[in-house]
Amino acid sequence: MMFHVEDFAPIEGAPNQWVHSSLREMEDPETGEPIEVRINDGWFTGRPGQTLESFVAELNDPDPAPRVIIPDRVSRRQFRLQLIDDGLLALVEGWIATQDERTQAAYADSGTFVRTDAMLQDGFAALEFDSLRVDQFFTAAAKL
Repeated sequence: MMFHVEDFAPIEGAPNQWVHSSLREMEDPETGEPIEVRINDGWFTGRPGQTLESFVAELNDPDPAPRVIIPDRVSRRQFRLQLIDDGLLALVEGWIATQDERTQAAYADSGTFVRTDAMLQDGFAALEFDSLRVDQFFTAAAKL
């Protein structure tokens, strides 16, 4: 089934949500003649900020790419192993040694590393990691 933008109507007060309807040929019960009737087929919800056009394009994509889910946290073990795999352990631990006592304690005593943590973001900034590189780091670390 192919979807068309014109077959969707926005749901008032519900951003990124649309009702889909389509024309169907039916028989008029009184005359027996064929008539076209618009039938509501369902309520569809897109991602936040998604346009109807991109939503319809995704519906019509026969082979959508799998969505990559970026983990928001990894264990201490995963974090350190990823630093080793990236050749960054000595560099990071050297940088940690120059930081304040709270940052050193957070690094040494954390059981989990959360990507949105301010101290962790400072460390990634010191490594000149952009958001894509942080995503790659956490994705790889979560597999360890």
